[in-house]
Amino acid sequence: MFPSLEPVIQWAAHRFPDAKQRRAMSARSAVAAASRRLMEAWQESKAAAAGAGEAQGPAAGGAGSVFKSVIAQGFSFLAAGFETTSSALSIALYLLATHHEAAARLRAEVEGLPYTDAVVKETLRLHPGGTFLVRQARNDVDLGGGRVAPKGSLLCLATHALHHDPAQWPDPEAFRPERFLAPEGQGQGEAGAQLGPAHPGAYSPFGFGARMCVGHKLAMMVAKAVLLTLYRRYDFAVYDKQVTNFGYWHEELETLHPEDLLIYMTVGMVRCAPNR
Repeated sequence: MFPSLEPVIQWAAHRFPDAKQRRAMSARSAVAAASRRLMEAWQESKAAAAGAGEAQGPAAGGAGSVFKSVIAQGFSFLAAGFETTSSALSIALYLLATHHEAAARLRAEVEGLPYTDAVVKETLRLHPGGTFLVRQARNDVDLGGGRVAPKGSLLCLATHALHHDPAQWPDPEAFRPERFLAPEGQGQGEAGAQLGPAHPGAYSPFGFGARMCVGHKLAMMVAKAVLLTLYRRYDFAVYDKQVTNFGYWHEELETLHPEDLLIYMTVGMVRCAPNR
C-alpha cells in the first residue's frame, strides 16, 4: 500500500528479525553457501577438463554478480517450485478421487501425457497456488471504460477470481480437464463445446509475460511425473469424514495450501487412512 516505506521495512526486518525471520535467514545463508560451493566446483572441473589454469566461466570481476543471480534463481525454484507443487498434487488427488472417469483415463495414459497435463492445469485453474499477482505499472495503463492507472501504480490481478469467472470459463466451478485438450488457441474441448477461456490471459496460475514464474516448467514436469507415478501404484478415495469444501491456509509466501483434506490411499488390498 505504501511503496515508499518498502526500504524502511526491509531495513527493519534485517536489523531486528524475529525468531521465524532468523530461521529463514539462516536457511537462506546455508543454501547460498551450498550453491556457491557447487558453482565453484563446476568452474574448477570445467577448467581442469579444458586443461587450462583458469576457469572458463565468468570473467574476472563478473563472477560475483553471476553467482548472486544463480543463487537468487535457485531460491525462486526452492521457494516457489516445491511447496506449491506439493499442494497442487494434494488437491489433484482429491479431484481425481471424486472423478473416477478422469482418474481411470489418467492411469491408462502411456505417451505424451496430454491428459495428465490437462488434469494438472485444471487443478491449478480451480485452486491456484497464489490468489493474486501484483505488478507496478511502468507507464500509464488504460484499464478501459475511461479508467487509467497512472505510472507507478501497483496493479493487482485477482487470479482466483479470474479462474472462476463465468464470463471467461463455461461452467467455471466444474472439474473439466478437457478444457486443456483443445488445439492451441482454439479453446475447443474434445466434444467441440466451448470449454476454454474467452481470453488467453484468463489462465495465469504462474503469471505471464516476461515476469512469468521462472520455475513453471519444473513445477509442471514434477507434478505430472509424481501424479502419474502415484496413480500407477496406488488407488485413492475420499476419506469418510472429508467435507466437500476444504479450506486453505497460507504463510509468509502468500501461497495457499489445502487444509483438512483427507484421502484414503490403497496399497494392494490394504487401505491406509489419513493420520488424524
